[in-house]
Amino acid sequence: MSSLVPMPVSPAAAAEAWPALPPRALHPSTGPLDVALLLQVARRLGRVVQSWARRADEHLLDRQFETLLATEAFEAWVIDWPPGTVLDLHDHGRSAAAFFVVAGALDEVSVTAGVAAERRLRRGAGATVVPGQVHAVGNRSRGAATSVHVYSPRLTVMTYYELGDGGRLTVTRDDRLPSVERSVAAR
Repeated sequence: MSSLVPMPVSPAAAAEAWPALPPRALHPSTGPLDVALLLQVARRLGRVVQSWARRADEHLLDRQFETLLATEAFEAWVIDWPPGTVLDLHDHGRSAAAFFVVAGALDEVSVTAGVAAERRLRRGAGATVVPGQVHAVGNRSRGAATSVHVYSPRLTVMTYYELGDGGRLTVTRDDRLPSVERSVAAR
C-alpha cells in the first residue's frame, strides 16, 4: 500500500468538481454505473487530485494506489505511475471502469478480437473499459504520471493475460482484491 500523504483538497475545488455530476453518480441506485458516468466521475475527481510529484518528496519505484472514494455502486482510486511501470494485460472481471490522466501520460494497449491497439493518453485525457475488456496500462515516459480510476461495481478480481500467436489470450493468473473495508482497517 502507498505511503503517500493525504491529498489536500480545498473546499472550493471539491465544490467545483462535484456539482456537474448527475445525481445518480452521487446517490446511485442499485446496480452498476455505465462507463460514460464512470468517466464523468473520474474526470471530476481528477480535478481535485494532486499529482504524486506534488504530494511526496520520495521517489517511487513501483506503482502505488490509494482508495479515494468507495460507495455501494462504485469505487475510485488514485494511481501513481513512476517512469517505466506497467500493469500487464488484464480485465476487471464484471466491473466496468474509466480512468482519467491527472499528470504525465499513460499508454494503453487494448485487445479486441485478438488484435492489440495502442494509444497514448496525456494529462486531461480519459478512457473507458467495459466489463471483460482486456487492456494494459503503463507509463513509458521519463516523468511520473498520476491517474484516477473508477470501477463499478467495486473491483473484486483482476484476471491477467498473455497475448500469444494468432492473437490468442491465455490466462496467467487471477488476483482477488481485498474489500475496501479490510484494506482500510489494516492500515
